[in-house]
Amino acid sequence: MRPSQRLAGAAVVWCACLLGLSAQAHASGFAPPQGSVWTKLSFSRWFADKKLAGPFDRDPSAGIELGSPIEFDPSTGGALTTESFNFDLQATPLPRLSLGLFFPAFQSVTFEDSTFVSTTTGTGDARLFAGYQVTEPGGAVATTINLRVKVPTTTPKRGFEFIPLSEGQWDIALEQVTTWAASPALHVTGRTLIRHRRPFEDDTGPAELRRVLKPGDEAELGFEVGGAPVEGLWMKVAYNGLWSTGAEDRSGTTTITLRDRRQVHTALVGAYLGFGRWVHPALEGLALDVWASHPFTGQDYPFGLTWSAGLAYAVVLGGQSAP
Repeated sequence: MRPSQRLAGAAVVWCACLLGLSAQAHASGFAPPQGSVWTKLSFSRWFADKKLAGPFDRDPSAGIELGSPIEFDPSTGGALTTESFNFDLQATPLPRLSLGLFFPAFQSVTFEDSTFVSTTTGTGDARLFAGYQVTEPGGAVATTINLRVKVPTTTPKRGFEFIPLSEGQWDIALEQVTTWAASPALHVTGRTLIRHRRPFEDDTGPAELRRVLKPGDEAELGFEVGGAPVEGLWMKVAYNGLWSTGAEDRSGTTTITLRDRRQVHTALVGAYLGFGRWVHPALEGLALDVWASHPFTGQDYPFGLTWSAGLAYAVVLGGQSAP
């Protein structure tokens, strides 16, 4: 396989997984108090030197079953590295209504194997959401419905030597999040999501090789347990599962070709440490937010660790610190 073909394959894998770094680290069925503003600046890194085998990789004679961690390419290996500086903002302008933004202001993606290295830099796609708590405030159980939209902010560069930072298309998702406050220091959360992903034209290669690709529509299921072992520290463990209907090549006039059918099951741990109160009373809402996730099974998905660390600040307009 030529380097350009391997790089094109890596680009498709990367495009299929652009949502990996934008995992919601603070999903809750409880809307923050009216006037709350929460913001965060963070750095994230994702490294994968293997992928989870999909239907087209399966080879029982070689010991490769669905979900087996395998090289990106049998002869040259390969690794994907993504580093990103991100901006998060969430506000609650009206009772029970929350608005938010996640934006990778700078993103660097590198694919390398034993024959070449390729790096692309730029902005990532913005992700907006609007959520409304549909249950009455004050109860021990709360459910919020979120509308999530991915907005492309960059156009893929042409040429097989580039790993795209964006597919260049819009996605829209509907999510429900339900949280049970077993106590003020122990919350249990479940979430479900369905996501529609629009077709896009892959024009990163020569004109004669341009294709129309349809990323698979997706469903997600998540479960999280969070608690405060000591005042000022919130810790959590979470599971997230993702299932895709399958990415398709729709370039032909009469045929549709299945390219992959990704699925991934991920474990996540995180900690949120409010340390501002130790510095100055005016900085009570300042916190360190860290999390890490790793897939433990799946198919057609890069197999590697993602981690993020950032500084967050929360306040309720009017002078009160947000919890």
